[in-house]
Amino acid sequence: MRSTQPSLPPSEPAHSRHLGSGSRGDRAVRAQLVIALIALLVMLAVPLYLLRRPRVETRDPKAAASGDNRGNAPAGLSPLAPGTAPAPPPVGSAQPRGLNVGDAKIIRCQKGNSKVPPEQCVRQPYFEEALVKAIRDNASCVTSSPAGGTVNFVLDIDFKRRKSHAWAGKSGSLKKKTAKEAVSCVNKALPPPPDWAQVPHQHERYQLAVLATYPPSGAAGGGDPAR
Repeated sequence: MRSTQPSLPPSEPAHSRHLGSGSRGDRAVRAQLVIALIALLVMLAVPLYLLRRPRVETRDPKAAASGDNRGNAPAGLSPLAPGTAPAPPPVGSAQPRGLNVGDAKIIRCQKGNSKVPPEQCVRQPYFEEALVKAIRDNASCVTSSPAGGTVNFVLDIDFKRRKSHAWAGKSGSLKKKTAKEAVSCVNKALPPPPDWAQVPHQHERYQLAVLATYPPSGAAGGGDPAR
């Protein structure tokens, strides 16, 4: 005979309820550990970054304004940046007492055998100022001229051979021997350009002249300085 009592579903085992609650607790613990680990890494990374970050070196504004670049280029020459012409040697405003050095003028330029009028020649500031400076720095080379006189310094610039050489023009009044001594000193003092290829030019050869007037021997230290 069939039982008349209704059947009841089996109750959930007790150990299943405990397992479910335990897995949720483990996940919560693991999440807290991950958060704590991340926080620890952040706390360690920030001080390390502050200690190892690159420092920006500041420069004295006065030194930057004056163009102070000592130790980066040879004495007397400005640093040569890529693609720029070399800076001419610095020429001071004052010159030796009694010596008068005129301005440099281009008197000839040519390409091969074709000569060009001087007014169409490209100026050569590096060589012009280098020649003027060499004349001023070697004023003492002319010591055997009782009446004083002039030397017409002519500088020949050959871009093809990459050479420059000074000589005395005929328009000077000093004796040939005295002028030769002055030119010899100037040639020794002329600096070559840092890079011939960077000097702007349209022709292969140039000649420029500077007229220098020397005081009588023994009178170079007297009078007012030439300006």
